[in-house]
Amino acid sequence: MKTSKVTAFSLVELLAVLLLFLAVISRQDAEIARELTLKTQVVEEQVRALRGRLDREGRRRQRLIEEKRRSEAEVERLRGEYGISNIPPPCEGWLAEVEIIGPNTFILGGRPLTGYEIADLFGDEIAAASQSGCVHRIRASPGRSLSLKEYLRGLAILERSFYVKRIGS
Repeated sequence: MKTSKVTAFSLVELLAVLLLFLAVISRQDAEIARELTLKTQVVEEQVRALRGRLDREGRRRQRLIEEKRRSEAEVERLRGEYGISNIPPPCEGWLAEVEIIGPNTFILGGRPLTGYEIADLFGDEIAAASQSGCVHRIRASPGRSLSLKEYLRGLAILERSFYVKRIGS
């Protein structure tokens, strides 16, 4: 019988330990639940703040889009009213005078050059003109024994970078 008392006593102890364990777990669960609730509230507040910011930025963006549309419409109205063009004006003066001697061969200052070499030679001037909102002008004359097709091809090459005044044709 002593054995059964020991076993019964052990069962009571086991039950007490189990109840104590359950109490500790439920207390920890309650603390975790409180902590999660607080963190959830913080995150929800951050989400509300971000939504408000997104809404404000969206309204600001819409105002800017509408403002841009009104400005573009005003520019178009003024262009029509005053004949304003979006083609850049010529720069002051003449940059050079060239002679077209082939479809992509030119004489400039006594030297034969290609269209790319001429554009490279005046690269700084072309860039400055572009910054100023104008296009440099050059004078071009046809060389002797140049066919019309070669002359027109040479003009087209020059017109990629310059406004061309045709002389002596």
